[in-house]
Amino acid sequence: MEKIKLIIESTKEGVLWGRVNYEDNLLIESAESLEQLQVKIKNLLTNFHNLELSSIDFDVSFNA
Repeated sequence: MEKIKLIIESTKEGVLWGRVNYEDNLLIESAESLEQLQVKIKNLLTNFHNLELSSIDFDVSFNA
């Protein structure tokens, strides 16, 4: 299973923004919860890089 760094930032409105840099490709998405954000980022990784959903694991860090 591949560990991919997922950097999270939150807004005052409660929206979470996440970004992943994978193979020199910056993927950015937003969601209302961490779980939703992880699903959206996983979908981007499968669409753009043909990764298997089950092979993706995130190393989550929060950016202040």
